[in-house]
Amino acid sequence: MARLEAQDRKDPMPLPALGPLAAGIDEALVAFGVELGAGAGPGAVPPLRELYAQLASGNGDGAGAPDLLLLVQLDEMVDATNTAAGLLGLRAGVSPE
Repeated sequence: MARLEAQDRKDPMPLPALGPLAAGIDEALVAFGVELGAGAGPGAVPPLRELYAQLASGNGDGAGAPDLLLLVQLDEMVDATNTAAGLLGLRAGVSPE
């Protein structure tokens, strides 16, 4: 489970709702490696903006949205990942099959 080290709490709580977004970012990084290493042609990265929106709205696990501080940082990560995907010619926002 992903944990939020930036929480105001002294004992950070696990945030299983981060799982889909974390997995999407991991998948995007693998796609970057494949594209940079082999130039295998047009690939795709997961729908990170969609996954972020689900997390931010609190959908999925019923625990509500994470702290605003975390959401701001994740938003930056999603933007950076999608930008890198575009620069590499990868299609951003393709749902996993």
